[in-house]
Amino acid sequence: MSVDKLGLSPKALQLISERPRLWEYRLFGQVMADDVERVNNLFKQGYRPNGLEKVEIDSTIEYILIWLSNKIDELQSIITELSNILYSNHDDAFGPPGIPGNPENIVSYSRKIVSFYYRAIVLLQSIRNTSVNSDCNETHKEFALAVIDIITSIGTFGSNILRQIDDVINAPVTNEKRVLNLEFTLKIRDSFTDALNRLTTKESENLSKLKELMSISAEHMEKNGVQSNTINPGYIYVLTNPSIQDIVKIGKTQRSPDERAKELSLATGVPTPFIVVYQSYFSDCDKAETFIHTKLDKYRVVNNREFFKVAIPIAIDCIIEAKNYFSQSENRLDSSGITQNANVDNYLGALAIDGNKPAEPGKELFDLGDAYYYGLNDTIQDYDEAFKYYQKAARLGYTEAFLQMGMMCHLGEGRNVDNKLALAYFKEAIRHGNDEGWAEMAKIYNSEGYKENEAKCWNKYFSSKNFLQFSLRRQQCVYNYINTAITENKPIEYKDQIREIKNELLEFINILAKVSKDKGFSSLLEKQRQVFIIVKEL
Repeated sequence: MSVDKLGLSPKALQLISERPRLWEYRLFGQVMADDVERVNNLFKQGYRPNGLEKVEIDSTIEYILIWLSNKIDELQSIITELSNILYSNHDDAFGPPGIPGNPENIVSYSRKIVSFYYRAIVLLQSIRNTSVNSDCNETHKEFALAVIDIITSIGTFGSNILRQIDDVINAPVTNEKRVLNLEFTLKIRDSFTDALNRLTTKESENLSKLKELMSISAEHMEKNGVQSNTINPGYIYVLTNPSIQDIVKIGKTQRSPDERAKELSLATGVPTPFIVVYQSYFSDCDKAETFIHTKLDKYRVVNNREFFKVAIPIAIDCIIEAKNYFSQSENRLDSSGITQNANVDNYLGALAIDGNKPAEPGKELFDLGDAYYYGLNDTIQDYDEAFKYYQKAARLGYTEAFLQMGMMCHLGEGRNVDNKLALAYFKEAIRHGNDEGWAEMAKIYNSEGYKENEAKCWNKYFSSKNFLQFSLRRQQCVYNYINTAITENKPIEYKDQIREIKNELLEFINILAKVSKDKGFSSLLEKQRQVFIIVKEL
């Protein structure tokens, strides 16, 4: 990419053009200082990311502690990820000794750092937009101050570098060496930690009971194939052992990975100690471990064990992929509020803040499930194998997989009919953002005679904010609704929503009718004709 397309200030472009002494570090600091100012102006002009509505938490302290825990995870994630970037090798940007740096890589490095500045400001806004009861005011205030400390440290980093460079260049010539201090320390202030400790001590007994209830609830959900909402921050580690050739252990811990390695090394059946070859912090290590184990499933030595016969670089790449995936998911921007400002869109893009949906790693597994479900190409139809692959895709958060498993449970494909479990899967699809779960739930309630629940589900489906987003299932869902209404002589509601997709729905019905005609399904063809007429007249 040409430097002219990087959106740099005149000062930064001049540094690239003239390349004075220490130009690489000057450019690094200048881009950070410029972009921090642009982020500040962005918020001063009234920009607010979606999802930052005012929230009141007037509930008991233990629920506020859960909220705090989630926010602390976000802050810890910012600190950990930023530290990892700062203390990694950047010869590709600044160049090894005696070799000039790369301007594009320097700009990219600077903007990665500023992206954490943006994230910290968004976190601060979410804290300030949340009001708590009086018992928690002290902790709430100290937490906001702690985040402000982080924002200030990142925000002044670039200008501090520029000031140091000026000091070095303008200093009198002496035999004494002067060096740049690029150390960067991020630390959560002690006063916040003290306030949090006072709050948790006050409610330690209640919090203990709450954790016990949450543990029981999570265990119950897991037995029924439904994921829990409990979030556990911690590390994913890769361990090797000289006594176990070509096999690595990949697991999670909320303690130090070194401590975990020492603990495992104490086992009597292990002659040599485990060695930590890689570790990475996640705000939810449970989800991260599920993601990684699912991706590496074909390398697993024994089912339900954490040992994998896989090369270390492949294991590390998978952890990095998980890191990127969850970072994008948690920090994704909804650009709907800023689409009228092209400069803002371009700038956020330059900061590497992804406004698009992240890659869906479960798609490949879901497609394999479809191959077994439908018997595609040379694949032999096998409902059991299909369900296994749908489960793996669901573990990676692929919402279509939850819908497919729910329908298989409802229809008894490869298993006994189980509407209770089907409803659980549809609810998981909804929890993961796929509102078509409401339409599938409506079908089940209709089959069981729960008309009131059916009506509520259809209402939630048609009024969902995602209804008008393109979906391969939407036409089928709406067709099912109209067909049921015709069969039961009920009036057609939600006409405005149906009109919005009228053309695509008519095309879909035509396809269904062609298939029915080719296969000689005359009664089905008549129903499709009735639905077609109603939709056409809307």
